[in-house]
Amino acid sequence: MRRGLQWIVTLSLLALCVRFLTVSVLTGWPLRWPPLLLALGGICLGIVMGAEGLGALAIFVPILTGLEKSDLLHVADLSLVVFGGYLLALQARNPSIPLMGVKSDETSRPWALAAELLLLAVTLSLAWQIVRHASPALWAESWCQSVFRFGNPFSFLTAGYLLMMGLAFFRLLLDQGPLLEAWLLPALLAQLAATAAFFLLQWFAHFPEAYGGIICFLPYEDISSFGSAAASSFMFFAALCFRPGSGRRLATFGFAVAAAVALALDVASWSRGAWLSTAIGLACLAWLMLPRRLTAALLIAALAAIIWVNRNADNPAWNEHPFAWRLIRLVRLENPVNKDPSRFTLYRKAAAMIIERPWIGHGVGSFYLESVRYGPRNDPYALVPDYAHDAWLLIAAELGLPVATLAGVMVIFALRRGLGGAERGNPDSLRFAAAASLLTYVLTQVTANSLTEYPSNQFLFWLLIAALLGNAAKDALQLPGAVTLR
Repeated sequence: MRRGLQWIVTLSLLALCVRFLTVSVLTGWPLRWPPLLLALGGICLGIVMGAEGLGALAIFVPILTGLEKSDLLHVADLSLVVFGGYLLALQARNPSIPLMGVKSDETSRPWALAAELLLLAVTLSLAWQIVRHASPALWAESWCQSVFRFGNPFSFLTAGYLLMMGLAFFRLLLDQGPLLEAWLLPALLAQLAATAAFFLLQWFAHFPEAYGGIICFLPYEDISSFGSAAASSFMFFAALCFRPGSGRRLATFGFAVAAAVALALDVASWSRGAWLSTAIGLACLAWLMLPRRLTAALLIAALAAIIWVNRNADNPAWNEHPFAWRLIRLVRLENPVNKDPSRFTLYRKAAAMIIERPWIGHGVGSFYLESVRYGPRNDPYALVPDYAHDAWLLIAAELGLPVATLAGVMVIFALRRGLGGAERGNPDSLRFAAAASLLTYVLTQVTANSLTEYPSNQFLFWLLIAALLGNAAKDALQLPGAVTLR
């Protein structure tokens, strides 16, 4: 029975890949050859490298995203074009076994099953959405537009495809064993380097023009996506600075420089959710790794800084500065609802949707348009369509509480596996850093939904989860040349 379900999920995913790649090429603007070459590149990657090509994808996704968002390559969701071709080639290499049914060892088998169940849930939800919206317009537009953005009644096709691609990436990563160890650090370094390079391109070359003239977020889609990536990168490299062992001062210095760059990008993101998540992540890191007295002193200093900012909250000069004003709005001691009333309206909409359909949700990709029916009466934001600005609430509203709970269990076990060594006083380097990065990223998604909307975030999130839950995690991940503590 499980093999049959694996074939259903695999064939559904591959059918979506064929649709997406075909339409990307047919509707390519102004030329059709860029998406065609990218799709062929993904196919060649799968044929030549097989599963080992996942490492190249993990490393190059931020670069591909930057090329797309800067319009250097005008291809919608460029990384998904490459990955779609790659998945088709992988299945062609071994047509007798479903792509989502590769063997998994004892350590990763439960998480492979969890990934398959999540894929099945998204597949069924997507099928339900297609049946609900079946019309001549759906069939016509399905082959005239590769990506349906928010506000389009057929955006569920893109939403379902994106979630399935992220889960497929995770499912394939699970069984790569020691290769995950070799990919994790280069992938996070590549992400940081690409983020810094494209940020500087937008800042200095005004290509494209920064939001409001000062807010840059290349190579990502918006400030929340940019801030989530920057915050998780900072926590990853900051955690590596605490790794055990001696005689590695040069490496520690390199990680400290990388952490400083990531922190600067985090601050520049203008994302309050990223700033708050970074602060919470740093507090957790200090609690786990520093002496209690030093941790208490740092917390007291942070509290003093909050009080100082509140005392200057009405300073005209501060309120005229875009970053100081943003910081004031974050730390001002007031009723949380007053900070951003529209956000709390969205959370109330999400809660109402969950209460109405707690088991199966309202369908993948449905929140943006359907949430307007659940707004509180006499609320000025009730009829404004928007995303939930909370990835976990959005998942529960669209796919149901069982799916959201299963995803949450995976995150909790991944964090437990990564942070457990620190609690016992012997943290493993990369595993602990991956867990610190994942914790920070998960926190950013409490006030954003980049995870459910953007390919760049899908690949980052599932790479971190796989590094912690995959079969490489049964043996401690370690830095090259490092002595691993167990």
